[in-house]
Amino acid sequence: MIRPPRRQGEYADREIDCQEAMEPGFQAIVGCMLERLDAPREAQLAIAHAYPRRPAAKC
Repeated sequence: MIRPPRRQGEYADREIDCQEAMEPGFQAIVGCMLERLDAPREAQLAIAHAYPRRPAAKC
């Protein structure tokens, strides 16, 4: 489960807090991909294809 932001509303480090909150889940996903795909590059391409770069979303 992703933990919520440390405070309600907007604040200077909210985006960093959101990234840190998502990090364990993201690492778990990447770990599973690396175990099942043939190469780290293949995992990297799969992530890049699934999540194209776009403006940061507010969590």
